[in-house]
Amino acid sequence: MEEEGIIRRHHGGVALIAASATENPVMMRKLENPDKKSMIAKHCRNYIHDNMVIFLDSSSTVSYLCPFLKACKNLTVITNGLNVATMLSNAPGVRSMCVRAF
Repeated sequence: MEEEGIIRRHHGGVALIAASATENPVMMRKLENPDKKSMIAKHCRNYIHDNMVIFLDSSSTVSYLCPFLKACKNLTVITNGLNVATMLSNAPGVRSMCVRAF
């Protein structure tokens, strides 16, 4: 677990490394506060229009926005999230491009 960055060994025991150093997988985060994330997604949809080019991150909140975007026409979504690109891949009016950071 020390090699994975979860704990730090010291003389006589171990210490848990701060939770902020790790992040839960997006599928786990998607289950946290679904009502709030859905409300945010509905509100954000009002600012996204046909013929726009937008960048969306790979966050769990964005995954709640994706179903609303499927009704858009000629929308280009650039994302760093494979989950977002996959969710939008079958939307006829949405072109999604997944970028990778090096």
